[in-house]
Amino acid sequence: MFGLSPWEILVVLIIAVLLFGKRLPEIGSSLGKAITNFKNSSKNPSLDNDSDKIDYTQTSGTVESEVVDVDKK
Repeated sequence: MFGLSPWEILVVLIIAVLLFGKRLPEIGSSLGKAITNFKNSSKNPSLDNDSDKIDYTQTSGTVESEVVDVDKK
């Protein structure tokens, strides 16, 4: 496995636990959710999660007014 002996892998795992000990469950959970979402989207790409999309048509003002505001400061 990539030329790593079991002892080297053990040392890397120990260092990972020391560095990320309290966050490892969060990292594992996030990774699991990401893999599940990837599998689901690759099986059925027609489903689209519209809640993550941003509607850029409703802005607070125009770019020109923001540029003028910056120039006044």
